[in-house]
Amino acid sequence: MMKKFLLPLLFFLVYGSVYGQKSAAGVNVDMNYARFYFHPLLTDSFLTANVTYYFKVVTASDSIYFDFAGNMVVDSIFFNGNKMQPEEFYQTQDFLVLKTGNLNAGDEDSISVFYHGFPGDYPQQAYFLSVQNTNDSIPVLWTLSEPYGAMTWYPCKQNLSDKIDSIDVYVEHPQGYIAVSNGLMVGQAVLGSNVITHWHHSYPIETYLIAIAVSKYYNYEFTFEDTVYHDSYPIENYIYPEMVSDTANIDIVKQFLQFYTNKFGHYPFKNEKYAQVFCGIRGGMEHQTATFLSDITNFEIVSHELAHQWFGDYITCKSWHDIWLNEGFATYLTGLCYENLAPQYWLPWKDLTIRTVFLEDGGSVYCDDTTDIERIFDGRLSYRKGAYLLHMIRWEIGDSAFYAAIRNYLADSSLAYSYATTDDLKHYFELAGDTDLTEFFSDWFYGQGYPIYDINWQDSNNVLTITINQGWSYEQRVFDITLPLVVWHSGEDTTILTEMHDYSKTLNISLPYAVDSVSFDPDLWVLAPHKNVVHNYVDFQTKTNVNIWPVPFKNAFYVSSNIGSQIFVYDENGRKVVEDNFAGSKIIKFDTKDWSSGIYVVKVKSRNGDEVVKNVIKVR
Repeated sequence: MMKKFLLPLLFFLVYGSVYGQKSAAGVNVDMNYARFYFHPLLTDSFLTANVTYYFKVVTASDSIYFDFAGNMVVDSIFFNGNKMQPEEFYQTQDFLVLKTGNLNAGDEDSISVFYHGFPGDYPQQAYFLSVQNTNDSIPVLWTLSEPYGAMTWYPCKQNLSDKIDSIDVYVEHPQGYIAVSNGLMVGQAVLGSNVITHWHHSYPIETYLIAIAVSKYYNYEFTFEDTVYHDSYPIENYIYPEMVSDTANIDIVKQFLQFYTNKFGHYPFKNEKYAQVFCGIRGGMEHQTATFLSDITNFEIVSHELAHQWFGDYITCKSWHDIWLNEGFATYLTGLCYENLAPQYWLPWKDLTIRTVFLEDGGSVYCDDTTDIERIFDGRLSYRKGAYLLHMIRWEIGDSAFYAAIRNYLADSSLAYSYATTDDLKHYFELAGDTDLTEFFSDWFYGQGYPIYDINWQDSNNVLTITINQGWSYEQRVFDITLPLVVWHSGEDTTILTEMHDYSKTLNISLPYAVDSVSFDPDLWVLAPHKNVVHNYVDFQTKTNVNIWPVPFKNAFYVSSNIGSQIFVYDENGRKVVEDNFAGSKIIKFDTKDWSSGIYVVKVKSRNGDEVVKNVIKVR
């Protein structure tokens, strides 16, 4: 779901901790097929509908639970073709409960629920919307169900555990309008002044990915010709009538489709279509085969939402704790599109991604609170930091292993058109990279914050000494990563790689030349502040009596010296924060509780004019 540029519509979870873990709905049945009939009014979002499920019983029981909003009115229910009596079912605020009598494992049955109501009334925000096109005042109805909104407009099994094998969707709407849904349109029937449009989707689909949109759309359609697998399938673009004269940039999606196919294999739903549906959504939503978008020409939105067809739709996160498997991947694939299709934006994209993560000190890619929708779709963590987690894995195991692992992950028959966990993906990265990533995931996936490096170098008698000290932005931990350092001499560069498994490390490297400069990670592989490495002209530890402690520091640090006459502290942007004077031997305390976290430069000037420079790190 495209939320790095937006916040999702808030859906207040009055049902508390039911969601965020697993709902009890439908745990005893396996959904084989669903048929939906929706008749929405375009003026006030009123919905009349019925849903039929065909299922197989997996656990013996005497009832079935559906997730369903309590404000929707159930008119009647049919179980296995027979109408249920009022005493045989009941509703709560969050569930529809059917007392079916004995259900034996292996039984196959069906249930049909007829109902009506205003989906947007539950409980605060509408997930079933009717908005106005401001140009021509044409009603536009569209749905948004991720993560917990499907239950607001149809009874369902909303727990990331059982994709429906196939669906038929019938939408009744006024003549002159077009209804869009998942899969292929297979027919229309006139009913008085209305039309019933029938869509069929033959691939397994998760509840939150089922969607409809209705408006006076124009379908700008073209065919995608895959040059790798020599497949072809339609790209349907449902746009407002006033947009028909400006379709030149809509085919931007073709280059993304070909790039993803080259890297990751077949478009997962190639036997049907890929549609882009223009509507009032902010950003986009990756409904299976029918993405809803606010802009179908925007590089980032279009590439992001299309990526979800592989990562999120074809393979779906098994828990919202692992939402990064959807959103981190889609965000990183946008970055890969920049790298491969518009390389001038690749470095700026990485820089922006890093800076977005640094807007706050803490937070993990692992989603710790799945009852909080804002936390699930946190653009800084689930999207940007999740994307950079993938980027750093690529750095650690190399391009060949990285892409091979993802292709193997996508080819796993137990995950295909089903669900995955972070451990499933980690397994394939470890196999392809012939490595153990347990500590890496502990630090970068579960761990909060990011490392802050203090790097100093000296060059004496053709021996380069590099000292690396690692601080942290939020919680004390060593972030497991390979650091790239680039050494420059006479315009030529040499890259030195060193693994960080401790808070401090010193490298002594013999070189046949004098070093001009040293830089840290100029290609932005590591999620850490990227500042210039400091060249210490004076050995801070042994050739002076200047000491700074503690490093890293939180609320205060101290400087002692019997050689200094002045001391200056600068922030990472070069602004002077404070200065003080020494009078003989002295210890100076700097109160830093109001300082921002990050790197500061301490400069001590001696009486004879020499300078000692040291980077220090402020942590939260």
